[in-house]
Amino acid sequence: MERRYAKKGQEARFATFFECVKQTLHPDFITPHGYNRTFSEMASDEILSKLDSELKPVIQLGKPIMLYAGALLGHVRDGRLIDHDDDVDFAVYLGESTLDDIPKEWALFQQDLIANNCLDPESLTRNSPTFKVRNSLGIDIDLFPAWSDGGRFSVYPYSLNDLPDDAIFPLKPLNGGTIGLPQDEPALLAQSYGENWRIPDPLFHFDWPSARRRFASLRQYDYSVTG
Repeated sequence: MERRYAKKGQEARFATFFECVKQTLHPDFITPHGYNRTFSEMASDEILSKLDSELKPVIQLGKPIMLYAGALLGHVRDGRLIDHDDDVDFAVYLGESTLDDIPKEWALFQQDLIANNCLDPESLTRNSPTFKVRNSLGIDIDLFPAWSDGGRFSVYPYSLNDLPDDAIFPLKPLNGGTIGLPQDEPALLAQSYGENWRIPDPLFHFDWPSARRRFASLRQYDYSVTG
């Protein structure tokens, strides 16, 4: 709808309509995950400061963990979690591998997460390569697989061999903690969100059909084993 109004040169009219929508839904908001409370209604700075401790059981499994997707975008662009976002995403780096081998490696890591009581058991689904971390913050904390193949970095669902490893590594510490940040943050954000990533877009629409095709092997793997 936003795009249709823009083609007609009626951006202001859409902005007025969308403001009415926001006021009607408040305190919920239209997010990619449904109608939810967003970080604008939470103590987002406190959430960000507690991520290291909340992820400690995951970090103890020994895989590098990097702030990712919307959480990374908000941290770099705004210095905080994005007001209209409602979850925090992390990439878990599995090392050198290939797209064909990653599903099995990610499933094995899932078993380590389950054994360490890291995952929300109600979130486990058959074909979802996104794992939700059990936490006390009342939000979704999602883990996504990342790996390197011949010096090229990949992370589901945004990037498949699109960036060189040196755009990501060595990771920089987030607020002096264990969670990492990519070496070249703008490079990953531009690759994920386009060159206009610095401009806030509450209605950003990710191209899921394309991602599902690119990462078909990850999407088709059975992650439903829970024991």
